Amino acid sequence: MHFFRGEFSVIKRLFKRSWATCNLAAQELIEAIVVPKEYNQNQIKGFRSNVFKQMNNLRLLDVNDKFTTDEPSFLPNNLRWITWNHYPFSSLPIPHKSKLVGLEMEYAKVQHLWKGTKIMPNLKFIHLENLDCLTRFPDVSEAPNIESLILSQCDNLVEVHESVGFLKRLVHLGMIHCMKLNRPPSRIKTESLETLKLINCPSLETIPEFSPCVVKLSSLDIYYCSKIEKLPSSIRYLSNLSFLNIRNCTSLEIIPSSICELKCLKSIRLFGCSKLQNWPDQFSSMINLQELKLGHTKCFNFLDLTSLCSLRKLDLSWNQIGEEDFPRNLDGCISLEKLRLSFNLKLVCLPASISYLSHLKQLELDGCRWIRSLHSLPPGIQVLSAANCTSLEKIEDLSKEYECLYKIWLFGCDKLLEDEQNQIYLDNMLKHSFMKKWAAVDRCSSIVIPGSKIPSWFKQQRNGHQISLKLQPKWQTKILGFAVCGVFKELTKFFPIHIVFRFENYEMIIPKLEADDEEIDASSTTENGSVWINYIPFTSFAQMHDDYYDFQREDWSHITEGDLVINVSTFGQKALRCGAHVVYKEDVESIQQSKPSFSSSY
Repeated sequence: MHFFRGEFSVIKRLFKRSWATCNLAAQELIEAIVVPKEYNQNQIKGFRSNVFKQMNNLRLLDVNDKFTTDEPSFLPNNLRWITWNHYPFSSLPIPHKSKLVGLEMEYAKVQHLWKGTKIMPNLKFIHLENLDCLTRFPDVSEAPNIESLILSQCDNLVEVHESVGFLKRLVHLGMIHCMKLNRPPSRIKTESLETLKLINCPSLETIPEFSPCVVKLSSLDIYYCSKIEKLPSSIRYLSNLSFLNIRNCTSLEIIPSSICELKCLKSIRLFGCSKLQNWPDQFSSMINLQELKLGHTKCFNFLDLTSLCSLRKLDLSWNQIGEEDFPRNLDGCISLEKLRLSFNLKLVCLPASISYLSHLKQLELDGCRWIRSLHSLPPGIQVLSAANCTSLEKIEDLSKEYECLYKIWLFGCDKLLEDEQNQIYLDNMLKHSFMKKWAAVDRCSSIVIPGSKIPSWFKQQRNGHQISLKLQPKWQTKILGFAVCGVFKELTKFFPIHIVFRFENYEMIIPKLEADDEEIDASSTTENGSVWINYIPFTSFAQMHDDYYDFQREDWSHITEGDLVINVSTFGQKALRCGAHVVYKEDVESIQQSKPSFSSSY
């Protein structure tokens, strides 16, 4: 006998029946009890505490809240999986010798899972979340086959038993948002461990030491642990480590030199480690490193960075580095593709050595308030983001000089409008021909510049954030994509611009639009606004739908003609004026050009 999710009539009959008179043979046949989470718990008068006593074949128990009126007095030995969210009692009567495989609990009032040890050779998965009353995770030495242990948002958890560090088959270990945790296992001695997460544990002062046998660990997350002052030198034993995240460990002072022995390490994130005092002497030997994030981290050696020949992504944001501080020769960074120098208040002009980074695809200079000119960019640049560079007064003709540049964000750079030549260059970015160049190669493009006027080639434009387009019959076979334009009073990179497409009388949205239809008066547009143009290939629509609503492009196939309504907004504001333009295949047939060489990751 099974009670499966959705069988409400069976569940209701159970709660109306007295278990004292229920057929004992029928109870012994029960293998699974699943109460749907959406079932109204207020209608349930819970079972008695001995409800499971005769259910010797019960394998699965997935229930919520007060399934029993009092703490269960008994759980069957054959039980394989327990999911009991909002469990209202202080302990769980797991048998001393249990066949349990998995235990999941969220928002439970458990104070202790069990006392002493329990013999549980089959236990593999434990996931405990928001157990605010739990202060100590117990001894699991008699549960040697645990593979995944996640303790998340257990705010009063102070200690995790030493036995956790000796689980031979443990693969994933996570202690996440445990605000009072300060006694994790002192040592990790498990050969099978692959991921270790110690995230946002602000009371944690040390992390476990590692034994030489920990050779499979590939990912180590220790971010937002604000009291950790150093990493253990035993980190050298993590020979397979490829990802190390120490973001916002604001008290971190020491990184052991032994980190340089990790030849598999590809990504190091040290953003926000503002008290870091030392830099490993042999850091330049980490020739396999591909990503390095040093934002808000003052202690680093530029010469070491120039020797990292495999480095692809480098983040030096929030560091005050003048042009004179940059090495004159960056030839060693031959693989660098993304460079972030945002919020640097010492940068006045772009260091000349950056122009020789032949593989650089993305350059971010947002918030560099004193930079005055942008010129001599790397020849293969694809993305340039220099928003809110308030002193920027000189640029090149970016849309013509760099054939691969498809994303240019210059909003908040209002000084550019004071120079007549700059105005010509900005106008070139908004030309129909620049957009058609990317339409011809089926590539998204995005331009944001200071201004308040929509280009005249947008035949459909109006005040407000919403506009409609009349599509030709059999439009799906004729179009390449859509160009959408919006004028905004203020923009920020932290809140992306949303475009919402829907056919009239159809609920087809990409992505979700905030439900606010208040009309915006276009007269509020100012000269300090921003003009934004985005080109979206029709071929990308299927992916956009999949990402947001599991919506397939084929759902549009039956719409042969009609009005396509487009909404343009960002967080907290809507476009003051918007425009839209359909790009048909015939519009770009005359464009003769070779495809620019670009990377799909930017």
